[in-house]
Amino acid sequence: MARRGRARSTAIEPVIRQPPWRQVENSHGPLPILDPEGVERIHEASLRVLEELGIELWSAEARGLFADAGASIEGEVVRVGRDLIEAALVSAPRSFSLTSRNPDKVVEIGGNKIVPGLVAGPPLFTTR
Repeated sequence: MARRGRARSTAIEPVIRQPPWRQVENSHGPLPILDPEGVERIHEASLRVLEELGIELWSAEARGLFADAGASIEGEVVRVGRDLIEAALVSAPRSFSLTSRNPDKVVEIGGNKIVPGLVAGPPLFTTR
C-alpha cells in the first residue's frame, strides 16, 4: 500500500525551545543589597581569611603562580597578603569579553550586562 502525504518525522521535538541568544542590559544597575559599610566588612573578613587561614590549593601549578606573585606557601596552603589582593583588585579590568566558538555569541562581563549562566553556582551573575 502506498503512503500519501508527508512522511512522519521520527525526530523528537524539544519540550522547551531555546530562545534566540541575546545578552540583556540591566538599565537599573546592580541592586544595592548591602550598604558600603556592609560591603567593607565582608571585604575585610575575606582579607583576613586569605591572610591568616589561607586557601588549600591542590594544583602545584596554581601554587607556583601564587608564589611568583609573592604569596606565602606552606605545603598546599596559600596565604595571600592584603597588599597582593589590593594590587590585583586595582589592576582588574572593569569589564571583559568571553568569546565562544560561535563569534556571534560574545558575552560581555561587567557594566550593566546580565549574564545568565548555569555553572553549578548562581544562575545569574553580574560585576560592578
